[in-house]
Amino acid sequence: KQQSVNHEGFANADDAFNAHVRFNLRADPDRALIGELRDKETFQLATRFVRTGHPVATTLHTTRWYGAIDRLADELRSSEISDPYAYLLKPEIFSCFVYQRLTKQVCPACGLDAEEHRHLIPDAVQQSLVSLLETNHFSGLRLINPQGCDAEGCRYGVVGRTALAEVVPTTPMLLEVFREHGRAAAVDYWRAELNGQSIFDHAKEKLLAGLVDPLAVTADLGHLDSEIQENAARKRYEEGHKL
Repeated sequence: KQQSVNHEGFANADDAFNAHVRFNLRADPDRALIGELRDKETFQLATRFVRTGHPVATTLHTTRWYGAIDRLADELRSSEISDPYAYLLKPEIFSCFVYQRLTKQVCPACGLDAEEHRHLIPDAVQQSLVSLLETNHFSGLRLINPQGCDAEGCRYGVVGRTALAEVVPTTPMLLEVFREHGRAAAVDYWRAELNGQSIFDHAKEKLLAGLVDPLAVTADLGHLDSEIQENAARKRYEEGHKL
């Protein structure tokens, strides 16, 4: 059952929100959906509920799936918890991470062929596309046509939004790697051992299918080859330190 939060009688919105969460968790529901982990208190309330075997779904503003762990660890550092990563990275706390961004979906009726309209794509975006797609040919990619058309649902060349996401079901080993070796090692393990698909991989699939516009995706995700560049820089750093 969805419930709104009444702020009357509280000093601020955060106090009202946390009081409402406490009230509902005391009712011992089978499961809970907490709209947002707003601060340390909300997280600790949710954690107590999870530790008693109750599933909790919630949201958190962050970048990438591993950013949720880092942000929550930062929230806990000022509390009595001496090792926030050891406290957090347990299967009974996290079962799955989902990081997503919504991006404009190209109208299939009036979208523009990206190869034919390559001049509309800035050089920097073209370079990142070449790195991501591993080809210099943009055939099959589609650009939003700002003129739009009469097709059902089309508004200035856009037919709603579609999700770009990375879904990370946790395993005890993934959490252990993060806890013992850090974020980069955990990401490597996720991709290599768990066949992890990053949000940039998902964007690549939808770009090649002509569903999304590379300019819109760049606006939502940043440089499309940023993950490739980060991995290359890290490998250069690691190789240099081996020497």
